[in-house]
Amino acid sequence: MAVKLSTMKNENDDVSPIGEIFNTTSFDLCIHAVFELDKPVDISHAKKAIQEILLPRGPRFSCIVTKNEKGVLQWQTTEVNIDDHVFLPEFPAGHMVYDKFVEDYISDMHIRKLPLSRPLWEFHILNYKTTTAESTLILNLHHMLGDGISLMSLVIACSTKDDNPALPPSFTFSSQQKKPPAQIHESSYTGWLGLNFFYRIWRLMFTLLAVIFCTLHDLIVSFLRLTWMEDSRFLIRGPPGVEMLPKVMASATFPLQDVRKIKNYVGGSVNDVIMGVVFCGFRRYCDMVLPDPKQTENLRVTALALMNSRSQPGLKSLEEMTKSRTKAPWGNRWGFLQLPVPMEGFENPMEYVVRAKRMADKKKMSLAVIVTNKVISYITRFRGPKITANALYNTLANTTFTVTNMNGPAEKMKLAGYGVRSGFFSVSGVPQTILVTCMSYADNIRMQVITTKGYVDAKKLSKCFEEAFLEIRDA
Repeated sequence: MAVKLSTMKNENDDVSPIGEIFNTTSFDLCIHAVFELDKPVDISHAKKAIQEILLPRGPRFSCIVTKNEKGVLQWQTTEVNIDDHVFLPEFPAGHMVYDKFVEDYISDMHIRKLPLSRPLWEFHILNYKTTTAESTLILNLHHMLGDGISLMSLVIACSTKDDNPALPPSFTFSSQQKKPPAQIHESSYTGWLGLNFFYRIWRLMFTLLAVIFCTLHDLIVSFLRLTWMEDSRFLIRGPPGVEMLPKVMASATFPLQDVRKIKNYVGGSVNDVIMGVVFCGFRRYCDMVLPDPKQTENLRVTALALMNSRSQPGLKSLEEMTKSRTKAPWGNRWGFLQLPVPMEGFENPMEYVVRAKRMADKKKMSLAVIVTNKVISYITRFRGPKITANALYNTLANTTFTVTNMNGPAEKMKLAGYGVRSGFFSVSGVPQTILVTCMSYADNIRMQVITTKGYVDAKKLSKCFEEAFLEIRDA
């Protein structure tokens, strides 16, 4: 079955600088989006949905990456043979549930590479019952296609509400209430050179100095990460090339209502709560696996938190992201926040969330992500993607783990008529032994823990995150 799109927007667009980096051998990343469905999938129906729904909405899914006469990477429209992209694996018969088989299949995908000779995506349909689903759909996507925000907007554009197939699912999600604008009364003035005027000038100067200081601090730390400064070498951190070793995974689920109660209590965001849970849970795990408690407190551990670098945050519709002039464009628009993990013990576990909020507030005043993205684009264009790819690789390799959070649909949805019970995602090619991904869906947040086999016990670590969340909630 083959389909060729006759009309396509920007079919010869240049690959973005970040996309070029993902085309290198040292930084080859793939996204694995997993959807647990309420019934087995009909393979012919799935192929028809891909042809009629996905390909018209996702132009990059009908492209391969080629070089023009100047050596510049470009997206080039090609004929898509859907049979080359849809896989229906077979597992041994005679099992009641296939949780272990499905987990191993997803884990094996982390050490596989997508062929660059065809469009950079695959669908894997696992029609086997697990304890949480009747079947499992896996989207294996090269990171060159876009980041999580872009791909989630495409998924939502291709889906419908579970209780109303005529409407798309809602993707509006706000982690913080907008504050009403401050009201300034005439009585607060004592003339144009009054106290209010000087207060505003002082506040502006203080903010400017804080932005400069935070930006310089983050840029210096980022430079040191590229050269010699790295986290403590201990049991959990793996050897060079750890991204190619076998993976294991486990998950934890948190009620979104409880997460919002915690973030309202500290006056922060959902991301602050997630990072607080990760900080607390990681500390608990180190206490379990390290023989000496003093060793835990002396460790230097850094978490990389991925952030959306678009000027308009949050999920946007596919139509909005594909406009020619938009503040939330399609593609790879993200950056790293380097967060030192507090390894000292706290009597009140809520302190981990408070620490995470303080760090995030400081990082929000920094322009380092914007400056770094500009530098990366410049170096990639004029010096080549290998240099920047090696720099990003070193940043990841010199830190301990990465955390990324994705806002999903605010209500249950259907994909091509199949109800989605739950979903999560992971990323392969990351040179770390721990990757924590979070995705909100309807009333819950699913935390997926992906670890390197033999170095970190994924089930124990996810259990530590669950216990940390309960302790923080009760506190």
